[in-house]
Amino acid sequence: RGFYKRVCGVMGTQMGKTDLACNVLGHRLDTDAVPVMYIGPTRIFVERTWEPRFMAMVNSTPLKAKLAPGRQPKSQKNIAGVMATFGWSGSAASLSGETACKVIVDERDKMENDIQSQGDPVEQADGRHETYPDGQTGIFSTPTIGNVEVEEHPETGLEHWTISDDLGSAT
Repeated sequence: RGFYKRVCGVMGTQMGKTDLACNVLGHRLDTDAVPVMYIGPTRIFVERTWEPRFMAMVNSTPLKAKLAPGRQPKSQKNIAGVMATFGWSGSAASLSGETACKVIVDERDKMENDIQSQGDPVEQADGRHETYPDGQTGIFSTPTIGNVEVEEHPETGLEHWTISDDLGSAT
């Protein structure tokens, strides 16, 4: 039984990407608790948008009973005895401090390609789960700039987007 180390979701705006991220991480925390990480574009987004939505999901599910008692920081929650960590692309430290089996990179299109000279946020996300055999990175984005070329995979015949020569700035 195989699985993918990276899953990408490229969707239009307001398609439920952030709620999907909540549900993916919440499901893993509930069914087979492992450390998880969410990476958003900015600290303000993480604290004002992500964390309240994540907590609304927790409070409306059986995860509420698994939430550690007491006040917890906006950037970290203890659920079922493991950590759910929330980082942002403007801080290399928030992306490198913890390991996590499941990592979600949300709004990738709004992130720089090199975070404080520490590299690409997706590569940093991949590094969080290297010690987990079932570790995965989910990447969600709403691209707004550029053209996409398509090529056919030689073995499967499926069409895939080609990798651009110049990714440009994500600002």
